[in-house]
Amino acid sequence: MKGFGQALKRQRQSHGMRQKDLVEALDHVIARSTLANVEVGREKPSARLWQAIVVHLPDWVEPLQPWFESVHRLDKEPPFELSGPYEILQATYSYTFRDHRAPEEIIQVRRVRALADGNDGYGLQLSNNSGSFDLDTESLWGGWVERHSRRFADGENLHLTRFHFDRSLRRGQEHEFATRSWVSHDDPASAVTVQFTRPTSQVLLTLNFLGPRPSRVWTYGPLADDVDLPDFSIEKSLAESAAGTYSMRLSNPVLGQRHGMAWQW
Repeated sequence: MKGFGQALKRQRQSHGMRQKDLVEALDHVIARSTLANVEVGREKPSARLWQAIVVHLPDWVEPLQPWFESVHRLDKEPPFELSGPYEILQATYSYTFRDHRAPEEIIQVRRVRALADGNDGYGLQLSNNSGSFDLDTESLWGGWVERHSRRFADGENLHLTRFHFDRSLRRGQEHEFATRSWVSHDDPASAVTVQFTRPTSQVLLTLNFLGPRPSRVWTYGPLADDVDLPDFSIEKSLAESAAGTYSMRLSNPVLGQRHGMAWQW
């Protein structure tokens, strides 16, 4: 990763560009903080970043391609650990729908308290039962995306993100971090579910419909894994809290069971 980052930095500097200039040249497909992490080797260059280079800076492809391919060829990921030894103080999810009936952007924010010394990372998982569901995830604050992988298991498409903090925590210390994921080639969705494996104090789930609006939205849970999602006729319907925005708040959700929001177009 460091080799690609150094090569990218050399290309940028040889063209007299600041990091801000390069982000603009790539049509803002990544944040400046993400570019900084890539250049120093803390974060792996994503397929989204590489595609932007191919489209917007084709003259850079030849000198960078060997480095990009070596990153992915030599990348051997250790076993993935979901969450970690933490207490979750606040978990926030924001799904934004724009031109389609599928979410385009997913933002996750976590505030956690370490239950052991030396904690410096966290495992996030997003899943979907569509084989076309794909994500490109970047850091917003609190550290960087150490790795991201896509797997198929039990009929689900799993996206696993290992987030590395920008500091090492001592037992009892709190830390907040956030990620943004761009969704591509997804099927129209009708529900969002959250499920926790660690004690969690507060949860906020928000749906932002900026394009097509659903005819109704409702909440559900707690539900066991083997129970089908109920329809709106037996659940609590939600009113819009703003134009096209619906929110659900939870306190101390039941571990291992599903809570969420569903809608009908």
